[in-house]
Amino acid sequence: MMGVQSWGDIASIIGIIGGLSGFIGWIVKKLVVNPLTQTMDKLTDGFHSLNKTLEEIRSNSNELDKRIDNLDVRVTKIEVVTEKA
Repeated sequence: MMGVQSWGDIASIIGIIGGLSGFIGWIVKKLVVNPLTQTMDKLTDGFHSLNKTLEEIRSNSNELDKRIDNLDVRVTKIEVVTEKA
């Protein structure tokens, strides 16, 4: 029957397991984590672009609201003048 002969054998086994774990971790990082991080960065950039576009739309919308309000006032003034005439 084979058993652990010494502390050196235990250390060797731990070293091998540690090395394999490190290698597997490196593979997972290269194949999963890095592409996922890149995709998340692109998604974040897309959200920043969307936020900027929404801010521009809101700004334009506010400007259009002001113009419509001014037009409404002008039309009302014209209606008042034409009703008096």
